Amino acid sequence: MAVKMAMMSVTMLLLVAVVARVDARFDFSPILNSMLQQTDNSVKKDLDCCVICICALSFPPQCRCTDNRPYCFPSCKNCLCTKSNPPQCFCADIAEYCPIKSCWEKDEVHKII
Repeated sequence: MAVKMAMMSVTMLLLVAVVARVDARFDFSPILNSMLQQTDNSVKKDLDCCVICICALSFPPQCRCTDNRPYCFPSCKNCLCTKSNPPQCFCADIAEYCPIKSCWEKDEVHKII
């Protein structure tokens, strides 16, 4: 019985040593890099406008951009995205006025004269 206990102790010690050595060699950087790249894609730098801005009839008014895109605009402080591919993101910022300019204001074709 004592021999069996000694063999079990040696086996457990070797198993722990092998597992610790395998964990020490595992490189997490590819996984972390892919996760960081996905979060960087949720913000697009070239377009900062809103197509649909809705305001509640309250005093003061509470407005929010309701666009669903694969990214949020750069000035968004609270970006929420789905885990779908491509992601669907929207800005959950609420302000007393539309947080950003309308996309139509930047486009000369859609301006009302």
